[in-house]
Amino acid sequence: MPTKCAVFCPESLDGIAAASVLIRMFKLRRYSYKVDFISYDNANEKFNEMTNLTATMIFVLDFSPEELIDIEKKIKALEKNNNKIVYWNSHHPISKDKYELLRRMVKIVEFSGEIKGLKKPSEKLCATDLVANRFMKADFVSQTLKTIAHDKEFWLRQDERSKKLADIIASGYDVKKLIDSLSRGVYWSDSLEKFRDEYLIKKAEKLKKVEQTAIVKRFGSIRIGFAYGSSILSSSEAAQLVIDSKAVMIAAVIGRDGKISFRRSEDCVVDLEQLAKKFGGGGNQYAAAGKINLNHIYLKSINSQKNFEKSVFYAANKIENFLANL
Repeated sequence: MPTKCAVFCPESLDGIAAASVLIRMFKLRRYSYKVDFISYDNANEKFNEMTNLTATMIFVLDFSPEELIDIEKKIKALEKNNNKIVYWNSHHPISKDKYELLRRMVKIVEFSGEIKGLKKPSEKLCATDLVANRFMKADFVSQTLKTIAHDKEFWLRQDERSKKLADIIASGYDVKKLIDSLSRGVYWSDSLEKFRDEYLIKKAEKLKKVEQTAIVKRFGSIRIGFAYGSSILSSSEAAQLVIDSKAVMIAAVIGRDGKISFRRSEDCVVDLEQLAKKFGGGGNQYAAAGKINLNHIYLKSINSQKNFEKSVFYAANKIENFLANL
C-alpha cells in the first residue's frame, strides 16, 4: 500500500508553488496524495476535516498557526487515526509559545519569519524557498518554482512568470489543475495564455473601478487609500495600484466578506502587522490582513459602494485610534 500524504496550503502563488514542489516529490516516490486549501477563514474547519484522514502524513504550507484556536487539541485529535503532521512551514511572524508547541508536536517545523520572544531574526525566505531547499534542492523544476514564488511574495517584480501565474490564480482557474502542471515543470502553456488574455480584459475594467472608487483619508502626516476589492483581483495588486495612483503611504483593500488587506509604500515605516491585529489578523510589517466584523456595522456583506463607504468609516476609526497610540 503506497504512503498517503495530504497537503494543506493557501490559494496564493507561494502556497501553490510550495505544494507543487511536494507533489513533484510525491510523484517521484509514488506516494498517493491529496491537496486541499486552507485560509484563516476556514482553518478550524480544515483541521476538523483532517481527523477524517487515516494513516496520512500531513504537510501544512505557508500558514501561520497564530489564529488557530486550541491548536494542541486539534493536532492530538487528528493523530487518533494514525495521522501525523510531519512538516509545517511559514514565513509569517509567530509567537514563541506557538512555535515551541509546534516543535513538540510536528516532526519538522520551518518558520523563516520573526519568532517573537526568541532572538531569531527573520529570513527573506518564502514557503516555496523552504520546501524546495529541504526536499528538492537538486531538482531544477523545484528551484525554478521557488524563484517564481519568491519574486511574487517579496514583491520583487523581476520575473514575468510570477505576474502571469498570479493572474491565472486570481482569474478563478482550477488551482489543482495548475498545481499538477507546475509539478510537471509546465510553467506556462498556450491554453493558460488564452485564459489569461480573457482575464486581462476583465482585470483592466476592475482596476479602473478600483482607482475611481478609492477613498483617501489623512491621519496626521499619513495618507491611507481605501479600495473596494474584487474577487478577480489579488489584494496586493489592487493595493499597489492605490499606492501608485493616489500617492498614499498605506493601501487598505476591503473585500465583500470584510477582509481588509494592508500594504505600505517603500518609504512608510508603519508596522502593518500590528495594525492588522486591530482587525483580528496578522502578517508582516510591510503587508498584513485582518477582517472587519460585519456585525459591528450591521451588514451581511460589502456588496455595494454604499456598504464599502460604511466599512471605510468603521475601519478608519480603528486605524485612527491605532495611529494615535504610536
